[in-house]
Amino acid sequence: MQRSKIQKLWDRAQNLPSLEAIDLSSCNHLIECPNLEGSRNLKSIRLVLCKSLPDVHPSIFSLPKIERLVMYGCKALKRLCSDYCSPSLRCLLACGCSNLEEFSVPIVAHRSESFLCLASTALSEVPTTILHLKSFDHFSFNISYSLEKLPSNFASGIELRDPKKRDDDTCIILSKILPTPAFLSLKQLMFFKCKSLCKLPDNIDGLQSLQLLLVTGCPIIGFPKSIKNLRQLITLDILGCKRLRYLPPLPSSIESLRIMECKSLETISSLTCEIPLRKHMVLVAFCNSMNLDKHAYEAVLKDLKSRMLLEVRDGYKNDDEKNGNLYYCIPYKSNMPNDCHPYYSSRKASLVTVEVPPDCWISSGLVFYLLFSQNQSCIKYVIFGCECYLKKSCNEWERIASSCKKQSFGAFPLKMESDHMALWYDAKCCNTIKKAIDHREKEWHHLQSYP
Repeated sequence: MQRSKIQKLWDRAQNLPSLEAIDLSSCNHLIECPNLEGSRNLKSIRLVLCKSLPDVHPSIFSLPKIERLVMYGCKALKRLCSDYCSPSLRCLLACGCSNLEEFSVPIVAHRSESFLCLASTALSEVPTTILHLKSFDHFSFNISYSLEKLPSNFASGIELRDPKKRDDDTCIILSKILPTPAFLSLKQLMFFKCKSLCKLPDNIDGLQSLQLLLVTGCPIIGFPKSIKNLRQLITLDILGCKRLRYLPPLPSSIESLRIMECKSLETISSLTCEIPLRKHMVLVAFCNSMNLDKHAYEAVLKDLKSRMLLEVRDGYKNDDEKNGNLYYCIPYKSNMPNDCHPYYSSRKASLVTVEVPPDCWISSGLVFYLLFSQNQSCIKYVIFGCECYLKKSCNEWERIASSCKKQSFGAFPLKMESDHMALWYDAKCCNTIKKAIDHREKEWHHLQSYP
């Protein structure tokens, strides 16, 4: 019944024992939430963008099997209150309910896969009914001093949005709340469209459990140098931050760095503050960052080389889950440093064949190179790869290795605004090539030993 013009469904509770889900999203004229106490098996309720709905029926919170209540963008909603909440409710999403001033639901969930989203509402304080809770997977709220009250291990991930009062200094508030228990135990921290967030506080390095940092659509100019001290940080995503100009050295623990639609980014002092100490799969993508300077390209190449040499030094092991797949994507420029250009290249539509001259010495590592055209339509991911052959005779080739990569660019389609260069290193593929060449050389020397 999505996008219908109904104002209400029924006046009295209906006996609907088979009903498990109801979706009234985008019913803009809906002014009354139905009594659902007769739907004892109902698990999911979606009331997304029901812009005229002033409240929800209290029967929802008493349903014995209810798991999800999704109410994004219900702008007329002013209160979510109940004296009881079913223990089965694990997901309550009310982001964007901009007039929601009161929340008093005694949520009792203490388990994984629990979500509570109250960001972009009119709530100025964290509701007291949730201060005793722990183990949320995801919690979202407006940036507020009241977040200091949250207990340790409150949530694995916290998403923050603009403070309710626009004149509050976001950086000062953050500097106060980051050293508190809920944030010190945090694994994921996300900032979403915080229009008042121009910088992060220096004491962000106190979040020593942090594994993911996501900044989306914020007018941030740069990151504090202290970010290099986040020794557990694995993923850094900076998306649509159009004023971002520089990136300081990052911790060597980084395995995924995605910089998307940050068109003012110019300076990268270096990608990591030190040579990586351990092997891992790595993604580094600077999509549509067309203003990167020469030193930025040099930093990318330096990081690729250091990580590849680490793989070569330690050797490939079939049972090692951290064997390297290194993938780097940056805008292509004709005046890039020489090291960015491949030794051997060819361009023939979508099929590229490169014959390596016989006098070329191949070490333990090969970096594959590919250009993406800016004429590509909006894409979410690309699939590319290569096959490697070793010549056996004049007209005979032996297939010895292949490398295939599926690379995602995020949840939303991305339009390439310039040509982009992909560089990737596949440890398994390179190891197979090296073994094949070594075997061929042994055979050749064996034949040479006979008169």
